[in-house]
Order: sequence, then structure tokens, then C-alpha cells
Amino acid sequence: MKTQRQLIPIAGVLALLVVATITFVTSLGSAQDAKAAPAITISQLAGPWQATLVGNTGCGLVSMLVNFTLNSSGRATDATITTHLSGPNGGGCIDGSVTTGQTFTIDSLHSNGSGTASLSCGPDCGWGFQIQVARNHQVANLTDVATGNPYNTPTGTMILQ
Repeated sequence: MKTQRQLIPIAGVLALLVVATITFVTSLGSAQDAKAAPAITISQLAGPWQATLVGNTGCGLVSMLVNFTLNSSGRATDATITTHLSGPNGGGCIDGSVTTGQTFTIDSLHSNGSGTASLSCGPDCGWGFQIQVARNHQVANLTDVATGNPYNTPTGTMILQ
């Protein structure tokens, strides 16, 4: 007596695999959504920071070290800027100058850490930055890309101390 094998139709097997794959992928998406990173808020940035900035300013090409302490509202009135010039400047700027009592403010912050900030640098002097805060709230990049402040391009990183 010969035994006949019954073959499962290939279309049925493929359909089963497709359904299993869709179910698996959907469950992964749900698990990732449940683990979405919490919102980044301004109050989480409170504390002492140090920023390094490099770029063109009214003093020419400079590097700057900026120390400040943000309050829970995202404002610091104790910013100290130490500046190093790349060459001679006719604008009255002094290499190695230290400017104290400046203001650094987080002007806006979205839940993903992107936002804007500003730094004063004396009378009629300041920069507006686009910022991105890292999810760990301890590092941010900042850059002045505003065309309304021509030839000013400071960019850098700030780190929670």
C-alpha cells in the first residue's frame, strides 16, 4: 500500500508567515513606544555649566570659555566669558579678556531637547543659539545660525559640571 503525502499549500504557509511577522513587528513597535524617552524640560537643566564656543564675532575669529549656573527657569545671570582672539582686532577687543555678569537664558525648549538660547556679551552684544540637549540632560550643542546677526557664528558645546 502506498502512502500519499498531503502537501500543505505554499500559499497557506506564506500567509501564516506574513501574519506572524506583522504580529511580531507590531508588538515591537508597541514595546518601543512604551519605552519612549521622557520629555526634556528646562528645570532639568538647572546647575553649573561650562560652554566652549568658537566662531566669528564682532571681535573676529575667537574661542570662548563660558561658565554659568542655570536656575530652574533656565536663566543664569552669572555668566563669565573668557575670550581668546585669533589675531589683531581693531574693534577694541582684548585677547584674554574676561567679561563677568552676563546672562545666559534657555529661551525655549521642546520635549525632544531642541530649542533656543541666548547669551549676552556686554552692551549691545549677544548671540542667539539653536540648541540640542542630550537625553541625559548633561550635554548640549549650541550654534548661532541667525542671519539677523550677520558675521556672528559662534558654535560649540556646553557640559553640566
